[in-house]
Amino acid sequence: MNRAVSVLHESVHVIDNLSGSSATHIPEWYVTDETAHALGLPKVPDIPGLDTRYDLMTTSNALHNASSYAAFAQHVAIGTDTRFGEGHHDL
Repeated sequence: MNRAVSVLHESVHVIDNLSGSSATHIPEWYVTDETAHALGLPKVPDIPGLDTRYDLMTTSNALHNASSYAAFAQHVAIGTDTRFGEGHHDL
């Protein structure tokens, strides 16, 4: 699953030149503490260079976020919000 998510994520970067900006290239696991707790993810300290947390992005920026497409595909395929990849090193 992690490989499939990575392939989809990187494909978005190839076709969307806005997907790599500091306002849009925000990992799906970089969420507020409350959301991290709800999803069973570890809390992540602020990362310099990222404009906001994933769950606080504007809709217009989320449309260019490669992680959002990978997360959506996961929801459709397996019906859960596991956040494969960097957010869960144990998977």
